[in-house]
Amino acid sequence: MLKRTYLWIDWFSMPQPGAEKIEVIGEVKMAKITSNGSKAIRSIPAYVERSDFIMILVPSLYHEDRKVPTCYRTWRRRGWCLLELYAAAMARDSSNPPLLVRSERGTPSWMSPMEVMKLSIGQADFTCCQRNHIITTETQKVMSGGEVKKIPCDKPVAGSILKKLIDAKINHLFNAEGNFVMARLHSVLKHWWMRGLREEEKMITSCHTISAVETFKKMLRWSSKEDRVWFDRGDLGLLMYAVAANQANAVKELLEMLKRDVKDKDEYSRILESRIRDEGYVTLGIPGGTTTLSAAMMLASPKIVSMLLEHGANADKVDTMGSDPFLQASLFGRADNLQCWLQSFKDWDVNKVDIRFGGCAMNKALFMGANKLETVKVLLDAGASLNYRTFSGSSALINAIDNEDSDPEVVKLILKKVKSECEENLSKVHKHVNFKSKSRTLKWKSIYFAAKVLYRTGMAKKGLMRSIALWSGTTPLNYAVMRGDVEIVKILLKNGANPFVQNDLGMNAFEICDRCGPYPSIKKALTEGHNYFERQGAVL
Repeated sequence: MLKRTYLWIDWFSMPQPGAEKIEVIGEVKMAKITSNGSKAIRSIPAYVERSDFIMILVPSLYHEDRKVPTCYRTWRRRGWCLLELYAAAMARDSSNPPLLVRSERGTPSWMSPMEVMKLSIGQADFTCCQRNHIITTETQKVMSGGEVKKIPCDKPVAGSILKKLIDAKINHLFNAEGNFVMARLHSVLKHWWMRGLREEEKMITSCHTISAVETFKKMLRWSSKEDRVWFDRGDLGLLMYAVAANQANAVKELLEMLKRDVKDKDEYSRILESRIRDEGYVTLGIPGGTTTLSAAMMLASPKIVSMLLEHGANADKVDTMGSDPFLQASLFGRADNLQCWLQSFKDWDVNKVDIRFGGCAMNKALFMGANKLETVKVLLDAGASLNYRTFSGSSALINAIDNEDSDPEVVKLILKKVKSECEENLSKVHKHVNFKSKSRTLKWKSIYFAAKVLYRTGMAKKGLMRSIALWSGTTPLNYAVMRGDVEIVKILLKNGANPFVQNDLGMNAFEICDRCGPYPSIKKALTEGHNYFERQGAVL
């Protein structure tokens, strides 16, 4: 079956100067290896794009050199790792998404292409930055001839590769597929994918010969024959494109045109909102019914948010998922736009929930996405509560830990707030830490019941229904165990998490660890953590 299968492993399949000694192979050969190593780095996207699929192998372990815990969460924090993920998402001819493998017994899963909307290479970790751009590794020492000196930052290199990937994808969608809507969406989202990479955002301006709108339309390859004045051939609004692209000058001109040329109130509102089609654009993480104001809160600057509000954008409009602009900004981690919003709406209810999932702004901020610490702090300062419960029964602590990009600092902040509210009463703190999720609606009660029946009868030992069955009645600790995140597990154990609390299937943290892993490092932490509390005589 594997006779015609080729494997490419990003480390082993690349020249590694650190694996050789210059005194053994000589300066000429070392120079060639170093040169080839640089070329190999830039060729990574080509290998990824030509693969039928890439496998991401991320077990819960300790890094041999750095002596720090690693798992899927920490992989998602690495800049070069994310470049491979972006390469897969931007691939023009790859047939399958990346395959995620966390453990020996856990079920592998295909990764959604929309993961790139949550993650930023420019905001990720690079070893060069962590080491203050000073030579520390054997590879670097060899490449520098043993001298102690500064090394260049990898971010610009990664940024230049990512830019080429995105541009190639855009050209492919325009020229090869003729999919103008998707090509335009990729064009306007480019600034979002490139955030944090010190790439100067090209702000379109007007001049005496051409307006900012006309320049922007050229970038979108807008056609007077196939596209209309305000909406394109796919019924997507020109104003929506400008807002999503964070092009303030084009947005300003379009709003002035709208106010001047459109007198009918209903038509004015329709153009101003420029709502996304009901089915949305799933691969890009854009929900149906998204308005320009929601798009601005997610992707644009406070300046554009303010312009839309000044021209009458409706702050209460929700998308098909039930989220208003404030909830969407919380989801995307836009602390700056949340502050702008709260200045405009002094009495805004920050604890308002959506009608679909029972999620509030804090829930949106915690359960998905990286780099959310500042967003959480803004919401807390505005009076957001940590005592909410979603329709599925999750708490703030569960959301923060179930997040694939769970931030240990956010978890610590929540625990600090819990202790403060409980006035350091250990019994109350432990009760909160060991809270078991419990559905609050008939819909979710039915979903959990069906999942548990299917799991117990052997009809759903893998996949989504298995996961839902495990969620029912589970604790924050169990969620961390399921993800193989030993760092978060230790934080919870230190704060009174009990590994023997069972979910609705009668499984405790040890059993979940064996079923989803096995994760030896987590099992060791669970044992040591419980023994510690027994010695301290803590009430669990």
